[in-house]
Amino acid sequence: MQISGNLDGEGTVQIEGTVDGDVRCAEATIGRGASVTGQIECDVASVHGTVTGEIRARSVVLSASARVTGDIVHEELTIEAGT
Repeated sequence: MQISGNLDGEGTVQIEGTVDGDVRCAEATIGRGASVTGQIECDVASVHGTVTGEIRARSVVLSASARVTGDIVHEELTIEAGT
């Protein structure tokens, strides 16, 4: 699935496709094969895929498969070890 445009919500967003736009929600999970090109702004962000853009969240978790090109603004950051 591919979305061109912004996603704004108050709950949880699980992205498993491609988003070309900003994501604003309470909790965002970017799946292993997913990609976001734009800003992510939420309370909790879990990244398993690719993000090109800024991430602004209270808590950010980057899995071993995550790829981020951009700034990460956070209070808490967890980076899982790669293989």
